[in-house]
Amino acid sequence: MAKKLLLFDLDGTLVKTTEAFYQTYVRRLAARWQATPTASFIASLLEATEEVRRRKEGSMVPVGDAILQALARREGVPLEEVETFFLQFYREVYEDLAPFVEPIPGVAEAVARFHEEGIPMAVASDPVFPREQLALRLKWGGLDPSAFRLITGADNSYALKPHPRYYRDACLQAGFFPEETLYIGNDPARDGLAAAAGIKTFIVVGEDHPIAGRGPLLPEEEEASLHLPMGSWKEAVAWIRHELKLTPRS
Repeated sequence: MAKKLLLFDLDGTLVKTTEAFYQTYVRRLAARWQATPTASFIASLLEATEEVRRRKEGSMVPVGDAILQALARREGVPLEEVETFFLQFYREVYEDLAPFVEPIPGVAEAVARFHEEGIPMAVASDPVFPREQLALRLKWGGLDPSAFRLITGADNSYALKPHPRYYRDACLQAGFFPEETLYIGNDPARDGLAAAAGIKTFIVVGEDHPIAGRGPLLPEEEEASLHLPMGSWKEAVAWIRHELKLTPRS
């Protein structure tokens, strides 16, 4: 059997990242920022992220660098000041957010089983955080980051979700073409854009797989939410095993 890549969304798919995580993250960031008023900083951070989300395909500047550059420009401060600020925040504060990330029942066991069976896996989280911080979220959710050959992050990605380039790049970085990849996410709109990149996509739904921290949908996201296979985590695992022609397991 020719191997395929399993590409997983992170928040709401592999781990339960609560709304309180995002709220506390922004609040703690703003509380430490001294250069401009809090409201200005929060607005600038959100606007900088969306500016990068909308940028045209072809940029070779990692999204993390692009967001910090846009933020520094909007706040009128030197880029070096912004870079130092975030490095210190991630080193000194980020781990305080661990209580807001929880395991999802059945996920760690299924992922460990796929790893034991030699199935290559990667994590495709919207790359607004560095890889190190995303790996921590995996640990907080009861998963082993070393089971994944790739974690997409702000430092190794050149587009944000839902741009099809993001999904194509994730596959290629992991050593597979999109048509050799299965993607599992929990957001029928944004994760649905993986299908536009040529990736077979399954949307896992249910109370254990909430959608949190998302802004308004783009028109192409609304369209992508149509005609996608959806179901529970158990059904997602069964779909994966069927697509990979693996022996069914209880």
